[in-house]
Amino acid sequence: MGLFGPDIKYSQIKRQLLEIELRKLLAHVRLTPGSTISDADENLVKDAILSHRESGDKISLQHIYETLLHLKSQNRITKYDFATLMKVFEKYFIEHFTD
Repeated sequence: MGLFGPDIKYSQIKRQLLEIELRKLLAHVRLTPGSTISDADENLVKDAILSHRESGDKISLQHIYETLLHLKSQNRITKYDFATLMKVFEKYFIEHFTD
C-alpha cells in the first residue's frame, strides 16, 4: 500500500459492470474450491461494488481492488476470499474488455 492510499495496480479505465453480471461473478466465487465467502459476505461485496459504480454502471478494476482491499482491511472478508475475488474480476475484465 502506498503512503497516501492503495498503489495503482490495475486499470483505471471504467467499464460497465451490470448487476446481473456481478451476481454471476460472485456466484462463481462461491463455487471456487477454498472459498469461504458466505451469503452475507457475498451480499456485502455486491453492495459495496454496486455503490461505487458511476453513471452507466461503470467501475474500474482498480476501484474494485480498492473496494475489496477496504473490506479485507476491516476484516469483513478474508484474505483468501479477497485473492479469489480479485482473480475472478481480473479474468472477467481481461475476457470482456481488451483494448
